[in-house]
Amino acid sequence: MIDALRMLFGPAEAPSGAAADRIGRSVRAAHVLSVVLIALVALLTTVVAVDAVRERDRREAIEAKATLQRGLAHRIALLAGIVAAPGPQDDAASTLAALREAEQRMRAAHEALTGAGAPRGRQAPARETPALRAHYFEGPDPADAAVRRYLDAAARLAADPRRPGAAGLAAGLQAEVIGPLFQALQRAVDLHEAKAQEAAHRVLLLAFGQLGVMLLLLALQTALVFRPLLRGVSRMAARLEAEATTDPLTGLANRRAFLGRLPALRDAAAGREAALVLLDLRHLRDVNDLSGQAGGDAVLREAAARLSAAAQGLAPPGGPAALVGRLTGDDFAVAFAGPAGAAGLAAAAQRLREAVHATPFVLPGRSIAMEASAGAAPLGADPLEALRAADLALADARRDRAHPVRIFREELDARRLEVRRAILAALAAGDLRGLHAELQPQLALADGRLAGFEALARWTHPVLGPVRPGEFLDVAAAAGRLPAVGRAVRLDALALLAALRREGLPAPRVALNLSAGELADPAVLAELEADLAAAGLAPADIEIEVTEEVLADGIADASAARLAALQAAGASLALDDFGTGAASLSQLLRLPVQAIKIDRSFVAAPGDDPRGAALVQAMIRFGHAIGAKVVAEGVETEAQQAVLRAAGCDVVQGWLVAQPMAGAALRDWLRRAQAGMPA
Repeated sequence: MIDALRMLFGPAEAPSGAAADRIGRSVRAAHVLSVVLIALVALLTTVVAVDAVRERDRREAIEAKATLQRGLAHRIALLAGIVAAPGPQDDAASTLAALREAEQRMRAAHEALTGAGAPRGRQAPARETPALRAHYFEGPDPADAAVRRYLDAAARLAADPRRPGAAGLAAGLQAEVIGPLFQALQRAVDLHEAKAQEAAHRVLLLAFGQLGVMLLLLALQTALVFRPLLRGVSRMAARLEAEATTDPLTGLANRRAFLGRLPALRDAAAGREAALVLLDLRHLRDVNDLSGQAGGDAVLREAAARLSAAAQGLAPPGGPAALVGRLTGDDFAVAFAGPAGAAGLAAAAQRLREAVHATPFVLPGRSIAMEASAGAAPLGADPLEALRAADLALADARRDRAHPVRIFREELDARRLEVRRAILAALAAGDLRGLHAELQPQLALADGRLAGFEALARWTHPVLGPVRPGEFLDVAAAAGRLPAVGRAVRLDALALLAALRREGLPAPRVALNLSAGELADPAVLAELEADLAAAGLAPADIEIEVTEEVLADGIADASAARLAALQAAGASLALDDFGTGAASLSQLLRLPVQAIKIDRSFVAAPGDDPRGAALVQAMIRFGHAIGAKVVAEGVETEAQQAVLRAAGCDVVQGWLVAQPMAGAALRDWLRRAQAGMPA
């Protein structure tokens, strides 16, 4: 119990299951102890009360005997007069018998009243109080002596009623009744009646005393045991409630608490608009890989602190404070009042994003710049609907890296549903019109020559117009039609490469992406061989790109053998998004690659962060160590390209070089590149 009370009244800390069990046992023990004490007091009081009741009953019995004794004295006096008077023999005999009976009954009553003949050591009833003792045994003529004299006289008369002096003896008995004896017996009745009333009063007082003691014990139990325990349990409940509504890592509201507080924020907005912004930290997994789980946790805590500070700056004067919560691993939510229309909401969302994105996160031994996407929506009557709308906007921002902040619009939701229905219908019907490939050029850093292309999937739907890759690829993957989409894109890329060569334009090999689902199909590589032959191209004209996830999941022996055969025929194999997955070196040894492609998340850091530059240098050295060329994706600035060139990177790809193109735009870019014009 001491441990439980110490936990209850000590510093606040999260209670464990064992501690909660100890508190429960302490509460039960305190309750049992109080019940036992109350039971003991009740038992003791009952024993005393029973004894008092018995005493009262005994005194009432003695009072009855004293009253009987007084009545018998009158009867003896009457019978004595009859016995002493001359009369018929039969009447005298019956009267004498009555006299003897009355005398014996009175003697028995007197012995009961005074305790005469009781066992040795037993206290006589008449000796229990000073008043009774003085009345019966003390003074010049005690009642005990008067009654004994009276009884002795009655006994003599009954023994020989015909002897001389019997008449005088009878007259004396009659006189004694009216005189001191009657008064003594009446006094005995009064004294015993008073004593019986005292016993009755004592029983009543004991009953009230028992009730008072029980109430006192209950009050003490409440004051000393249950109130402190209940306060401790209340504090424990508050801590448990805090744990149930707070994210333990960041201290922010968790998803349940955040959504539960949105209606109160909306109501407190007092006529102002209220809004919800969702933010997603990109590449948190990379931080975990580089700095361990502790590094990722530190980034999340710092991001939470930055968002909290930025969010409070959005709260209007006199308005409700902003709410900040962590919904999932790297997803945060901010709700606030006061944006001025769509423009104000966009500015607020951008401010929150910049709080995370603008300043690198400093970890032990390195500094990491985190990218973030934001999706915002008005906070209406239904918090879940607002969350869904903001999530749609966030998904749109994730797909479009050029616009990392998106505001929900009704047409965005309608567009999403329309795109999903249209793509599903097209895939179900096998109508892939508008699905094509765009080629993004890759340049060799050493001499600036065109090193190749990467084929990227694009879809210009006959009704919807251009559809972003993230939209139709996600739908195709969910519908199980990604292999069909991939093959259509590869066919178009191979046909475009062949057409460029026929036109005399520079067209080195093209990199084609194969997903894990496609590689799981043994027929995909056979189809690729057939497609090459149909386009008039050779395996040496393609580079097959697979991600680290594909290698980590493992490749079937048949697929690995066919990839090896294509490599032997001249095709090259590239590891895409290097550094973001979980492929092991043993997988790289099992399926040797000729190129590794550094993910854009690493390329974005070198221009701003020396540690990021050191990491990229290490990746480039690793690629060269295993005999692979190194391609850097997502190169967008001259500073990034300068760092990559100094580190020995072989090839760069990104908007600094050229955007993905097809048709006339690609041909025009190639002609200018061929003529030595700036691309």
